[in-house]
Amino acid sequence: MPILQQFYIQEEMRNAVKEYILNHLKEITIKKAFNGESTEGICEAKNTLQNAFKQLDDTYGAKTQTNAVNSNE
Repeated sequence: MPILQQFYIQEEMRNAVKEYILNHLKEITIKKAFNGESTEGICEAKNTLQNAFKQLDDTYGAKTQTNAVNSNE
């Protein structure tokens, strides 16, 4: 089983990693805003992260569901 599929199956870990990264982006945004720096790239980074996790779901979600159905037969 590919390592990314293993990561996908571990939903608690997957959600924790996503939340950690999003919280880090928020912290960076706040620091930059308070320092009067540009934050324009952070929104793109957030969208890219969310798209990457959606791609994981699209790629491995169906495989995981298929494997679960096959193992129950």
